[in-house]
Amino acid sequence: MMRRILTIALFLFIGAVLSVLVAWGCETFSGESIVISYEQPAAPFLMPGIYDPPEDWTVQTWVRFKGLGVRGAWTTEMLWAGSTLGMSSDSTNRIRIRHYSGWPLLCMVRSDPFDSDLGIAAKGDVWAVGFEPPWASRIEPRYRGKNLPLRPMPVRFAANSVFWGFVAWICTFGAWRYRRWNRIRRGLCIRCKYELAGLETCPECGTSARPRRMEA
Repeated sequence: MMRRILTIALFLFIGAVLSVLVAWGCETFSGESIVISYEQPAAPFLMPGIYDPPEDWTVQTWVRFKGLGVRGAWTTEMLWAGSTLGMSSDSTNRIRIRHYSGWPLLCMVRSDPFDSDLGIAAKGDVWAVGFEPPWASRIEPRYRGKNLPLRPMPVRFAANSVFWGFVAWICTFGAWRYRRWNRIRRGLCIRCKYELAGLETCPECGTSARPRRMEA
């Protein structure tokens, strides 16, 4: 029982690590399309409220980014002015920018340093805005952003961890089954690869030999 619990815990940990790496991979390499709207767009089915404006905001522009494993939700009191939207830190118009990444579910989120919800002090808050990887300058212009997220979305991150943990388990179990089958086919001990030569028990390690199919 304890062994099963430890195995499940191990693969859940592996799944969590893979969830982070997949989210970072999507954040780094995924292309995206942009949609500008002056009316509040409908929220995706699996992410209700993503485009809801903060209370007391007079929102004029919504900007949506979407790609494989990535999504961006910009909500701002400014009108869209090309790439200058939200770039002025002394602007009196507020802006909220969230970047989501992950697959199969978006499970990690980060904000931009000039996000009005965070304030300028958030520039040093890696939990909120993420961190700039050392390889960012080497892979431009494909790199879609400056930072990689560190903050998980609990329920989604747990779901992705289970998914990727299961994938890791399938791959590990499949490799073990193939190795076992290959050794049986070659007439070797499934444990130590000793040449059995028709023996029912391996003389090297004592493992019982699995009966082989009779060939016609």
